[in-house]
Parts: sequence; C-alpha cells; structure tokens
Amino acid sequence: MRVKAQTVMTKFDKLWEAQQQKKDPKLWIALFGMVKYDIMIVMLYGALYSVTVFTVPFLFPRVLDVISGKRPQWEGYMYAGIIYGMNIVGGIIQSHSQARMQGVALQVRGALSCVIYNKALKLGTDAWKQTTTGQVFNMVGQRVEQLFRSMPILQAASYVPLLVIIAFAYLFYVLGWAAAGGLVVLCIAVPFNYHITKSFRVFLFGKYGFADKRMTIMNQVLQAIRVIKFYAWENSFIEGIQDQRRQEVKISRKLSLQVAKLMVSQNFAPSLFQLAIFVVYALVNDISNVGIIFTSIALVNMIRQSFAILPFIFSNLQTSSATLTDIKKYLMLPEIDPNTEAGEGGRGEVRLRRLSLRWGKEADPVFTDVELSVQPGELVMIVGKVGSGKTSLLNAILQEGEVQGQLHVGGTVAYVPQQAWIMNAKLQDNVLFGKPYSAAYDQTIRVCDLRADLKNLPDGDQTEIGEKGINISGGQKQRISLARAVYQDADIYLLDDPLSAVDVHVGRRIFERCINGVLKKKTRILVTNQLQYLSHADRIYLLQDTAVLPVTLDSPEMQEMLEDHRGNSAVTKQAAQTAGAVDPGAATQDEEEQKAGADTDSLLSRQQSKNMSDSFSAPKNLSNSFAGLSQRLSSRVSLAPDTVDRLDRVEEDVARLSMDMPLPAELRRSSIASHVSHASATSCASAKQPPAAAAKPAGKLTEDEDRVEGGITWGTYKKYLGPFGGVCWFITNVLITTLQHVFEKGSQLWLGLWAEGRIFPGMPAYFFLSVYGGMIVLSAICVALREVQFALGSARPMWVLHESALQSVFAAPMSYFDTTPSGRIINRFTGDIQDLDFLLPLFFNQHVNMSFILVASVVTVLIAAPWFVVVVAVVYGLYLLFARYYAKSSLELRRLFAITKSPVLSHFQESLQGLGSIRAYAQQDRFYAEFRTRLDANSACYFTERIGFEWMRFRCNQLSAVMIGGASLCLIALRDYIDPSLAGLALSQAVLFVVVSSQATEFYIQATVAMACAERLSSFDSIESEEAGAMYQAPPDDWPSAGAIQLSDLKARYRTNTPLVLKGINIEIKPGEKIGFVGRTGSGKSSMLLALYRMLMIEGTINIDGIDISKVSRRELRKRLCVIPQEPVLFKGTLRYNLDPTSTYSDDNLWRALELSNLAEYVKVQEVEGGDNLNMHVEEGGSSLSVGQAQLICLARAVLRKSKLLFMDEATASVDVTTDKLIQNVIRENFQDCTVITIAHRLHTIMDCDRVLVLDHGQVAEYDTPQKLCADPDSVFGGMLKQGTKLE
Repeated sequence: MRVKAQTVMTKFDKLWEAQQQKKDPKLWIALFGMVKYDIMIVMLYGALYSVTVFTVPFLFPRVLDVISGKRPQWEGYMYAGIIYGMNIVGGIIQSHSQARMQGVALQVRGALSCVIYNKALKLGTDAWKQTTTGQVFNMVGQRVEQLFRSMPILQAASYVPLLVIIAFAYLFYVLGWAAAGGLVVLCIAVPFNYHITKSFRVFLFGKYGFADKRMTIMNQVLQAIRVIKFYAWENSFIEGIQDQRRQEVKISRKLSLQVAKLMVSQNFAPSLFQLAIFVVYALVNDISNVGIIFTSIALVNMIRQSFAILPFIFSNLQTSSATLTDIKKYLMLPEIDPNTEAGEGGRGEVRLRRLSLRWGKEADPVFTDVELSVQPGELVMIVGKVGSGKTSLLNAILQEGEVQGQLHVGGTVAYVPQQAWIMNAKLQDNVLFGKPYSAAYDQTIRVCDLRADLKNLPDGDQTEIGEKGINISGGQKQRISLARAVYQDADIYLLDDPLSAVDVHVGRRIFERCINGVLKKKTRILVTNQLQYLSHADRIYLLQDTAVLPVTLDSPEMQEMLEDHRGNSAVTKQAAQTAGAVDPGAATQDEEEQKAGADTDSLLSRQQSKNMSDSFSAPKNLSNSFAGLSQRLSSRVSLAPDTVDRLDRVEEDVARLSMDMPLPAELRRSSIASHVSHASATSCASAKQPPAAAAKPAGKLTEDEDRVEGGITWGTYKKYLGPFGGVCWFITNVLITTLQHVFEKGSQLWLGLWAEGRIFPGMPAYFFLSVYGGMIVLSAICVALREVQFALGSARPMWVLHESALQSVFAAPMSYFDTTPSGRIINRFTGDIQDLDFLLPLFFNQHVNMSFILVASVVTVLIAAPWFVVVVAVVYGLYLLFARYYAKSSLELRRLFAITKSPVLSHFQESLQGLGSIRAYAQQDRFYAEFRTRLDANSACYFTERIGFEWMRFRCNQLSAVMIGGASLCLIALRDYIDPSLAGLALSQAVLFVVVSSQATEFYIQATVAMACAERLSSFDSIESEEAGAMYQAPPDDWPSAGAIQLSDLKARYRTNTPLVLKGINIEIKPGEKIGFVGRTGSGKSSMLLALYRMLMIEGTINIDGIDISKVSRRELRKRLCVIPQEPVLFKGTLRYNLDPTSTYSDDNLWRALELSNLAEYVKVQEVEGGDNLNMHVEEGGSSLSVGQAQLICLARAVLRKSKLLFMDEATASVDVTTDKLIQNVIRENFQDCTVITIAHRLHTIMDCDRVLVLDHGQVAEYDTPQKLCADPDSVFGGMLKQGTKLE
C-alpha cells in the first residue's frame, strides 16, 4: 500500500477537482473514492472475522452437552480444536484488516494535510478575513489528527453490524420468539445512544471554535514574544489564552458527561436486553436448560461488546463529520484570482493600464485607474506618505489582493518586502532559496554588504538563522532578503524600501554596488523614503489620494517633500560644516570616485601615524580604530572592486592582529601596510562549489527537541492522575468497579443456579427474575457512578497541565525562543492538548474497565476449574511480556512521531509568514514538496508503530486462542468433577476473554502511548524561568523618577557558550539626556537595548536612578520602561486592544495618543460597526495597515505609557521624511523631561541629542557630544556624518 503524500495527492486531486465542479461538493466522497478498494478489502476481512468470532457461541451448547455427559468426550476435544483453530484464523484476519485500515488512515491524513497546505498557498485577501492562521494550524495540528486517529476505530463498523445480526439470528434460533423482547430493548437503546452522540457535534463545534481562538492568540504570542516581554504584557495574553481554554475545558467536561451516559447505556442496555429475553422465555418455557442459558449469555456478551464499540463509532462519526465540514468550508474559501487582462510588452517590461486594487471585494480602493510603464533596465522610484499605498502598488504588480485592469509583467520577478522574511535555515540557504550554488553567490554576498557579517557569524554562511531572523539584526535581515533577490537573477526587481533598516553608509554601498550596480541592466521598481537617491531614478511616481502620479524633482509635490528632506539634511550638514567635516568647496562626487584609491592609502597612513603612539598604551583600541577606519573608507561612493577587497582584507588583518597582542605593534602595522600596497594585485576568488557545511556546533542555533527515553515515569502518571482527586479518588473508583463486576457476574451465576434448581426450590420465576433484575440495576448504578466520577475528574488534568505548560513557556527567557522553533511549541499546544482532552481520558478509562473485565473473567474460570491456573498464569505472563516489550518500542515511535510532527508545523507556519515572497518567487511547488517530504517522515514513524502493534495483536490473539481452547479442554477432561452451571459460566467468560483481550491490550498500549502527551506537556516545567530562584526588592512606585543610567563594565551574551556581544561597556547617562546610539549593523546597538531590558545574560552592573536592575524583577523593570521597536508588531483584534491590551487607559487617553501620533484622522474616517472607532478591526500581523501606520501605533503606545526612559530602536526607519519629522517632534514635545535613547540610521534624527554613543563590535568606540565628535577629523561618527551628508 502506497501512503506517500505525493502518490496520495495524485489520486485525491483528480477526485476533489471533479467534486468541485458540482453544486454541492462532498469532501468525504472524494476521500472515499481515493481509498474505496482498500475499504472493500477491509469490509471483506470484517465479514470473515465475524464468522470466526461466531464459531465459539455456535459450538457452545455442544461443548456444554459434552460436559453434561450428553455427548461423547471425543466430540468435545474436536470442538475444542475447532475453537482454537478458528480463533487463530480470526486473529490473522483481524491483524491484516487493521494494518490495511492504518494505511487508509494515513492516506486520508496525507491527503487532507496536503490539500490544506496547498490551499493556504493560494488563499486571497478575502479568505484570510474569514479564517486565521490559528484555525488553519488547528486543522492540521488537531482536526486532521483526530480524524486520522479515529479511522481504525471506525474500522469496527465493517464487522460490528454483521456480528450483531448473526448473534440475533442465533438467539432467535436458540430462544425462539423470546429473543424479540431483547430486540425491543435494543430498538429503544440504539436511537437513545444516537441522540446522545448527535449532541457531540454541537459540543465539538463549540470546543473547536474556542481551540481556534486559543491557538490564534498563541500563534501571535510566539511571533511577537519579544515585544510582549518588552511591554510586560505576559499576564494579559496568558489571561486571554486561559479564557479560551477555560471554555474548552467546560465543553470537554460536558462532552465527558455525554460519554458517561453512553457508557452507562452500553453497559445497562445489554443487561436489560438479557433480562427481557429471560422474562419472556420464562413466561412461555421452563428455565431448566443450562446450555440454553449460558449460550444466551455468551451471545449477549458478544452483543454487549459490540454494543460497547458503538458509542465510539457514533462519536467518531460525529467528530469526523464535524472535521470534514470545517475542512470543506476552508477549502471552498476564495483563492487569489486577479481580474486582470493581459497587457502587451516585452521581457523585463512592466505595464499597468487602468489598474485598481482593493484589499477585499467590499473594501475601499487603495488606488484606481493607475497608469504606469516601466521599460527594461529602468530604475523607477515610488514615493509617498505613510499609508499612501506604496507597498500596495508592488502587491498589485504581484497580483495580490483584488486587482482589476490591464497588467503586463514581462519575465521573472524578484521581490524584497519591506519587512524581511527570513527562513529558519542556514544563511546560505536563505540566499540561494532553492537555486543551485554558483560563482554568482560570492558577488551577491559582496554587493549586499554581507561579507563582514559572515566573518562575525559563528559559522559564516553555514550559521543557522532562527525563525524570523531572531538571532540577527534588522539590517542583516534586510540585506539577506536583498541578497536572495539578487541571486535569483530575475528580469524584474520589486524593492520595497530595502535601505530603511541599514545604516546610511551601508545603504549607500548597497545602492551603488547592488541596486545601481549589478542590477543596473535589470528592471527595478524601488519604493523608498530615502529621497537622496531620487536623482538616480529614470522615473519617479508619487502616490497621493488613491492616485499614482508621474512626477519629476521639479514638481511642486516633490518640492514639498524635498524641502522637508533638505531641512533634515541641513541639520547634519550644518553640524558637519561647523566641525570642518564638510568643506563647502569640497570635491564633487565624480572627483571623489576618482580619488577613492588615493584617499584609501592617505587615510590609512594618517590613521597609522595617529595610532603609533597609542598602540602600546591602549592596544585594545587597535581593532576599534581600524574597524572604524574601514567603515569610513568603505562608505565612499562607487569604490572599485579592488578597493573593496583591500578594505575587507585590512579589516580581517586588523581583527586577527588585535587578538594576538604579543606581536609587536610595528610588525602589525607593517603587515597592514603590506596589504594596502599590494591589494591591487589581489582579488577574492569565487568558489566553484558551495563550501562544505562546517561541523562546528557554534553555527547551530536550533536545539534538538528533547525526547525522553524509556517508559513513562511515575512522575508523569502522578502529574496526570494527581488532579483527578488523589488516592481517595483511585480507591473509590476501584471499589465501585469491583462492585459492578460482582453484581454482573453474580447475576449470571444466579441464572445458572436457578436453572439447575439448586437454590430456593419452589420459588416462583418472578422471584428469581426480580433478584436478577436487581443485580443488573445495581451494576448499572455502579457504572454510572464510575463514569460520572471519571468524567468530572478527567477535566481537572486538562486545565492543570495546560496552565502549567503555558506559565512555563511565558516565563521562559528569550534565549529559549531563540533556539526553539515555534512549530515545536505549537505542536504541543495543539496535538498534545488534543490527545490530553480526548484520547488519554478515553483510553485510560477503557483500559481500567477492560482490565477489570479480564480479571473478572479469569477469576470466574478459575473458580470453575482451579487446575486451569497454570494455563492462566502462562497466558497472562506472555500477555504482559508481549505488551511491555511492544510498549517500549511503541512509546519511542510515538515520541518520534510527535517530534517529527514539529518540523511539519514549523514549515507550515513559516510558509504562512512568507506567503508574499513564496508567491512572488513562484516557489509554491518547492515549498509544497518540502511539506510533503516532512509529512512522509512523520507518517513513517506512525505507520511503523501501528504495524508493530499488529505484530503484538497477532500474538495476543494466539494467546486468546490458547486461553479458550485450553479452558474447553480442561472443562471437557474434568467434566465428571465440575458443576455444569460453573462450567457454563466459565466457558462464557472464556468466550468474553477472547472478545475483550484484544481490545484490552490495545487500550493498554494506547493509554500508555497517549500518556506521552502528558509527558511532553510536563517537559515544559523543566524550562528554566527568567526569574528562577531570584529574590527581588520592590522599587519605589515612582521609579524611575529621573532616568539616570550608569553602566559599569557591562558584558552580555545571548546564551551560554556564545560570544560576548557587549564587551565591558562603561558609560553614564544623566537624567533627561537624549542619547543617540550609532554604529555598523551588528555593532551592538540593539544588544544594548536588550541588556537594559534584562533579556541577555549580563555581567557587570546596570543602575537606573541608583537602583541595580538585577535587584528588580524583570517584569517590574519592563513595566517601568518604554520602547518603540524596530519592527512594529500588531495583533488581530481591535485598535483599542492593540493600543492597550491590559485595559489600563481611558478612551480619552487613547484618542490623545492617536492624535499625537497623527493617526486620529485616519481612525475617525473608518467605518466601524457600533460607531466606536477605537474598535476598528486590525488584521492579524497588522496586514490591514501599512508598516508606517503600524509604527505610528507603536508610537501611540509609547505616548500612553510615557515612562521616564524611552528607547527608540530605529523606530522611524519605515516612514517617510514628513512622518519622521512628525515623530521626532512628538518625542521632543512629550518626552522633554525624559531620558530618550535613540538607535538610528538617519543621522539627522540624533543631531540634537546631548551625546552620541558610537559602538563597534560590542565596545564603545566614541561617546561625546555630536559637536565634539564632528570636530575630531579622525572621529568615526564624523566620518559617518560626512559621508551621509555627501549622499544626502
């Protein structure tokens, strides 16, 4: 049987496409058509199995006749042999049937998982308004898994109805019309049971709804965990998740009570059925035939066990129906279907005619009637204010959203989104993006300014990058995203403000080497807020009032924007001129380019002379000095390739020499000079093959998923069973279950003794029937008590284990999220929670119940034939041996199944995050193939485990055959010494043993394996908390009251055994000071912010207003600080919720914050149901807003909190110059008396700062006022300012 995803989808896709052509497509018909031949074989196996099972009751009266002496003994031996043989055959058939059904289940799982993933790659904007990533995750992580797990149980539907029909037919043959009384009972019981299971659907839909909401919140939390920790919002989000979980558990409790009703019904109905047939039989016949009584009991037991499976069949049918309904609804969501006409044009050409875009069919247009033409090789720049639709224009070209009009895109497209999408893979894989390695790779790395970054990464380009690029800076992410586009060698490049996240000098190098260098012959559409590059554009388009206007630099609209830009540039230029960094009569740009090589040698010589006297007194500054020099030199416009290589080699040499301090300084300077003088003769050789993946563990970020080995520990059982009610609950449950079986077996023995006339002779029949009926009622009461007790108890572990896991995850340090894929966490909060809620209680309860049935059956047989104890001991011993032997392998395979499922979900999540890039690069097929590969690896673990179970099932069936065959032989051989009533009861229990043993073994294995979900959830408790073992003091209520910061010998690293990212920082920031942090990408600017928020491993001290922050709890510290992060993070919900998740502020405060953030007018014009515009809906991830608007919401959050300490992490990188100016004014006016620390790429934003901190490789390169730094001709900051001023 082929269960590989690709093979399955080849069949399923055709069948589903055929269904989609119909008015009302049926998903289940497509699935059935895919596996119909396998289902037919399974049904044939089911029919044959029913025949083998029925052999025992058919021969039952004949065996009892032999024991009673009515038939010769040799016939009994023949019957015992037939019973043994038929049970062996039945075991073989059952094992083959189940193995094939497991294959069917895997095919269905593969088809549904793949079609859900493939659909997600095609969903349009309107579709995502009707669903969420949490719901889609739940479909793959929970719903499909539950359907998949239920299918083997549904396999029983292939033989249970036939078994019941045969049993009824034989009952009519044995008892005559007396069996009709039982039929009436079942005709009442079956509809009653169906009515109960029908309510399952209502409860399941409710539970799934809350589970979807819970996972939507959880998914958003994992994507935004850093921001949530910045704002200390953990408790708010925990409460939101727990609210949904609380509703889930309530529904699960109700569902468990419904299951309890079913269990009572399936126990009581067969007993009532048995009572009915004996009442009717006693009215018309004399009950004196032991054979008839115990044959009837055996048949009723068979019906009882078949009836016991019916609730699971009904409930799983309801669950499966609900799941398929939801999946079908999802599959019918609208896909991307741009209503565009094919335009005319050549390769590399982009033409838009009367083009309009809406984010949804009912949404207002972003722009209409756009006319835009881009010729091959042109550089077209798109400008406009925040929210004007610049990004939307690129999306329209990519045919995202509701696009109408004529569109021609000639050739392949490469897309660089404004917020870089980085895969959890090696850096090299992120750049190659599915293309083979070639010599162009080295050039791509160089022109995207990544060479220095590769040297700093622990394993170069083989370093693993975490999810969303969590272990690299924003600038590095953007340059990797750009490198991915460059390496694709596409015809058309859509660049959405790629320079916003990088420093000015880095941005200039990228523009000259890459955008206007290696891509010069390509068609480029560049969205930018960097107006200094407009002079290089072949054409400029301005987005304004839903229109796209062609403009020139002399247009009035552009003059207004340029005026604001010149105002900002004037700030830096004036400072530079005052300090002498820029000469008004300086050389032109062309002259600078011609003198680049000469300037390199000249500046190196001057730097060497300056450092000559300092090299012995301050050797540790050597690397910093030359690193800064390298940055200043490499920032020159259009440096020749040999000059670039010279600079890179100088930097390498300086870094190496600075680490080898015993070498004399003169020799080191000589080596550097040698590099400079001979650099023109050297070049960077391009490799023919990709470098082999290094075996260094330093480059590996993601840790392997923890996997417990061996059996389930007692600690796990205690963790799960403890919330049930402890020892008292367990003892009560055992006593109630024991009483149930005493009453049940006692009622059957009572019938046998009555038939023989051995007790209360002469008493009327109604007396015996009354006692029998009383025992049945008492047994049913015991079942009801046990099931209700279990239903109420099982809900408590659902809440306790989830709450414990949730609290542990939220309390984890950021290093945990850096090294743990979110798919792994989601897997446990979907699949494992699903098992905890459904499978574990079900299997555990049935395991206990079946175990008592087996024990009661064996005890009954031993009472009748004590000598059979040897056979029982051997059979039971082998049962335990096989079960435990297999359980170890099964548990390990199930753990592997859970572990290999995490990469499936991680890949799914990553694909959803990068849908825009995947579609733009036309990589859907590659990602779909990767999903199938991961799914196949996951399915292989499960299939191996289930085939192993069939191996064990076959051996257990053989032991069951030995059990019933041996019991028959013993009873026949010792017929002269055994009471016929006890013999009949013993034989009926042996028959029951055969029917139950297989189920009992399976429930034992499944309960043990399902306990792994509790084990995996409990493993979250081992995560070391951020606040583990710490004792903190509560700071004053008004702390920080001034905003003074003092860093003393601050060293920091991200995780244990990782290099220091901050190396002995010693600075003091006075109250109310405005400080600017600058430095090359990766120099440690953002690391400083993380250190101040205690998100790194810190050595040294950080004092804020005289209080050591290590003495203050992290959550309390973060509540008192405020940050505007580099990447804006928004959540699905209302605008009010995004501004104030903790519901701390009044509406007046929220509106004031929006007004100060220049968002109030935009919010007021939105149409919101109910009229309260603060309830304006925000899509997941803020997709309904521009990046600039999202950043303004982050500014509003800062205005609301208004801490004495404000951190701005490149907060204006994604906004236009006008909005940048607005934000700077808001900060100046509203945080005038606060300490403000700004991490900036645009130097004009920090020119009015009191001091500037220049960082380089985690050390302080310079720290002084901007004026003093500019006055120093050798200042790193002065050099950056000079180059930035020239460019601007």
